[in-house]
Amino acid sequence: MLLLLLFALPLAALPACQREESAIKTYDVAQPNREPMRMLAATVPGERMNYFVTLSGPDAEVAKQEKPFRELVASIRLDEQNKEAPLTWKAPAGWQEQPGGGQFRIATFHINADRPIEAKIAMLPSRGDDAEQSLLDNVNRWRGQLNLPPAEARDLDGLVERTKVDGREIVLAKPMTGTGVYHRPTVEKAAPVNPHAGMPLFGAGQIGKAGKLPFRFNPPAEWQPLRPLPQFSSEAYQVVDGQSRAKVTISMVAGSVIDNVVRWRGQLGLPAATPADIEKEIRPMRVAGQPGHYIDLANPGGARGAGADNRILAVIVPAEGTNCIIKMSGPDALVGRQKANFEAFVESFQPARE
Repeated sequence: MLLLLLFALPLAALPACQREESAIKTYDVAQPNREPMRMLAATVPGERMNYFVTLSGPDAEVAKQEKPFRELVASIRLDEQNKEAPLTWKAPAGWQEQPGGGQFRIATFHINADRPIEAKIAMLPSRGDDAEQSLLDNVNRWRGQLNLPPAEARDLDGLVERTKVDGREIVLAKPMTGTGVYHRPTVEKAAPVNPHAGMPLFGAGQIGKAGKLPFRFNPPAEWQPLRPLPQFSSEAYQVVDGQSRAKVTISMVAGSVIDNVVRWRGQLGLPAATPADIEKEIRPMRVAGQPGHYIDLANPGGARGAGADNRILAVIVPAEGTNCIIKMSGPDALVGRQKANFEAFVESFQPARE
C-alpha cells in the first residue's frame, strides 16, 4: 500500500503544477532611453587593412544623410603603396571633418542637425581569412549595435549591396534599423576640414604657436621641404638619394602608442604581434624634455621588394591631449643611412615659445 501511495503522489501533484505554470505571465519591460536608430555602413577591403565607413544615430536624422554618405563612399580611393595616406576621400558638403579620435579611427565627420550625429572611417588589420565570413561578422557586429538578431550566411546577399568604386569592390550594408540610445557626439572646438589646415610651415628656427605644433626644431640641411603637405601633416620633408626617396612627417595624431604601431606594422606587411611583444620593441626617448616612445620597424624581405617603402622610424610624444608623431618612412637601405640624421633631428626639438 505504501509503495502505491508513493507512485500516486506525483500524479496527484501534477494538476497543481499545471495550474501554477498556466498562471505564469510574460511582460515587456519598458526601455525609456531606447528609440528607433539607423545605421549606414560600408567596408573597403584591402590586402593588409580593411577600412570601414559608418554612420549611426536617430532614425530620422541618419535617413536624411543617406545620399551624402554614398557620396563619401564613392569618393574613396585606396592606394596601399602610399604609406602616409593609403585611403583618401572627399568630405560631403556640410560635413565637418575632424581627426579620428578613437582606436583605429582615422577620420570623424561631424554632421550638424537638430540632434547632431557623426560618421567615422576606421581601419583594422585584415585577418586574411574567408572574406564572406569576415563580412558576415561585421554585419552582425553592426546589427548587434542596433539590438537586431544575428544574421546567417544565407541571409547575407539580402543584407548588402556590392558595387565598384575606382575599380575596387565596395560592400555597402543596406540601411539597418533597430533600437538604441542616442549619445550626442563630442565636437572638437574649431576643427577645420583638414585638422592642420592653415598651420604655419615649420622649419629651422620657426616656432609653433599654442594649439599648433608644440615644438620647434632644426632639420638636416640635406632634407628638402615636401609640398604640398601630406594629409594630416603639420610639416614634411623628403630625402632623395639617387632613385630612392624617403619621407619625414610631423603630425598630431590621436590613438595609443600600441594602436599606432599596430597600424604601421600592417602598412609594412609585418605579421600581427601582441601588445606585450610590441612593447618590447619600443624604447624610451626624451623629446624636448618630454617622454617619448621610439620604434624602428622594417620588413626588407616583404613582398614589395627591396626598393619599396619597407621601413619606418617613428617617435611618439604625448602632447596637448593627443600625440606628436615624428616619422620617417622609405626603403630600408635609405632609412638605415638616414637613421642618425633622424635621431639628431628628434634631439633638436625644443618646446615652442610664444
